[in-house]
Amino acid sequence: MSTETIQALRALEASKKDRSKIQDAIRHIDRVRSRGDRDAHDIEKNIHNILQAVDALLHVASSDISAERLMLDNLLGLHEAEWYLRLSPF
Repeated sequence: MSTETIQALRALEASKKDRSKIQDAIRHIDRVRSRGDRDAHDIEKNIHNILQAVDALLHVASSDISAERLMLDNLLGLHEAEWYLRLSPF
């Protein structure tokens, strides 16, 4: 899912100023993709990176980011569920 999110972000047309924010979001998601989710610590880092990507996208004004934001929300939900399952005593 992170690969699809990166592709969607790369396809966005935006102003030069907003392009740097999109690139910042891509860097954060690329870290998630590269890191994987071997343990709860990795997942916590991934959640943090996804939230940073969301924050970067919130500053984009020259392009409609609603589809990409939804993709990030879904990615975040998956990592939060994985974190919960790994730490659950059940």
